Amino acid sequence: MKSKTYYGNFRSLAEQINADQAGLRVDCHFNSNSLETNYSQVGIRKGDIESAEIGRALVNKTAHKLGIQNNQIKELSPGQRGYPIVRDTNCPTLLWEPCFCSNSAGAEVIKLKRRLLHEAFMETIHDHIGSNKLVALVAGHAHKMTGDSGAVVYGGGTEAKYAEILAQELSSLINNTSQREDDMPAFQAVPSKKTDTEVWYDGLFTGIGDWGRGRVFIIVRVDPDNTGATFKYIVIPKDRNKFPTLKWSDPIAMKPDNRPVEIEFPQDIGNFSLHVKSENNPILTAVNQMYKARDATKE
Repeated sequence: MKSKTYYGNFRSLAEQINADQAGLRVDCHFNSNSLETNYSQVGIRKGDIESAEIGRALVNKTAHKLGIQNNQIKELSPGQRGYPIVRDTNCPTLLWEPCFCSNSAGAEVIKLKRRLLHEAFMETIHDHIGSNKLVALVAGHAHKMTGDSGAVVYGGGTEAKYAEILAQELSSLINNTSQREDDMPAFQAVPSKKTDTEVWYDGLFTGIGDWGRGRVFIIVRVDPDNTGATFKYIVIPKDRNKFPTLKWSDPIAMKPDNRPVEIEFPQDIGNFSLHVKSENNPILTAVNQMYKARDATKE
C-alpha cells in the first residue's frame, strides 16, 4: 500500500486521483460551530455502497477511540455542502470529519492526541484496502491555492494547517518512510498571534501525554534582511497554582550569520504558553515538540 497527497481545485483533484487509479480517497477536515459540539462523521456520495462500508468503519473507530458521539455516515447529494469533494472521483471517497476543531476537547485531539486519529485511520484502511492500492489524501482547505484557512481552531491555529498536518502524518505512516512520528514536522506548533517583533504560542506542552513526551525546543531567527537581532522569551504555565510563571529570559543575541538559535525548555512545567519578543528586528520562529520514547523497563 502507498499514499500520495494531492493539491488543486475540486475538478483538478478528481482528475489527478482518477489518473493515478487510487483505491481510496480521503479528505481530512475538522468540523466547527459556535457551540461546544463534538462528534465524528464521514461524508460519502449518496448511494455509494463501497464508500459507505469503509466510511462506516472509519467513523465507528474514530468515535470509539476519541470517546465522543458517533454521527455515522452522511450521504451527500448535489447542492449539499461537501458534495463537490465526493462527486467526481472513481474510487471510494470519504469526507472525514473526526471531531470539531472549535471544541476544546476536539482541539486537544487535533493538537495533542492525533495518535488516536492515526490508529483509527490505519486500522480502517488495513481492513478494507488492498496492499497494492494507492490511498489519495487531501488536506481540507490547504489543498487550494487561494490561501483558504478554513475554521479557527480552539486555542489557536487553523483548520487548514492541522488538516495538512494530519494528511502528512498519515501519508508518512502508510508509505513507511524513514520519517518517524516523533520527528515529523507536523508537530510544529502554530502561532496563535504574530506581529513583526512578537509571536505567541498557546497550548504547548512538555513532559506529559499519551506518548511520554519529552522536551520542547524553540528555534528563532530574524528576518533574512535584518541581522544582529536580540530576542527574549517567557514561558507561562497553564496551571499557575502548581507552577510559577517563569521570568523573561535574558536577551539572546542572534549569530552573526543569522543561524537559528535553539533553546531547550524545562521538562517539569506541564502545559504552557510561550511568548517570544524581538528587541530590535523582525523575527521568525518555529516551535518543535521533540519526543522521547517511554522506557518500558521503568514503567
